Amino acid sequence: MRFFNSFKFSKDRPSLGLSPLALLTLAACGGGGGGGQSGGGGGSFSVGGNVVKGPLSNALVGLDYNGDGVVDSATVRTGADGSYSITTSNSSYTVIAVADEQTVDASSGTVLSGVTLKAPKGASVVTPTTTLMEEGGLTSEQVASVLGLPDGVDPTNFNPYASNVDPDQALAVEKISHQVINVVNSFAAAAEGAGASELDAFKAALNSVAEVVKTKVE
Repeated sequence: MRFFNSFKFSKDRPSLGLSPLALLTLAACGGGGGGGQSGGGGGSFSVGGNVVKGPLSNALVGLDYNGDGVVDSATVRTGADGSYSITTSNSSYTVIAVADEQTVDASSGTVLSGVTLKAPKGASVVTPTTTLMEEGGLTSEQVASVLGLPDGVDPTNFNPYASNVDPDQALAVEKISHQVINVVNSFAAAAEGAGASELDAFKAALNSVAEVVKTKVE
């Protein structure tokens, strides 16, 4: 659990400002996948799904029970397709997935580190889009509208790499995920250059993007 304690960020940390170019990039971001919850014995149940920005293999996943950004459950590593399963008896949680030096983006075959993704209770995917929902306190409908997700796509349950999804929808959703991460990483890199740690820089940049999305919703 000590590994995840380092991921707790101060809510008072100032967010990064977004340039007009970043705003334009974000604005241009124009059912499948198993998981969610299943019952278990003794009041316990299984929380499962997939971590996706491209399927993230060997990402570290756990559950935050009280919303403080720190994982409280046991942790597991994702499979080659980004899948995970955690048994819990706590009915209130947020899924937190951390990409570190052991994590590989299966869509590109490259290591992806310094990225923390989140998803709300009941979601079967953990993605950049669900992370914006959690960071910005937004609904799936609000995020889908601002980012221009295809009609009928639920960002909390759509896995573009599942075998039974519409290929056109899958391509559109995956492009949006990459665009969101690219915007966040661009500003995180600038923060790192100014002396911030990799994790703090990503968190600050993500909060800034979430604020832009919230503004567009309002």
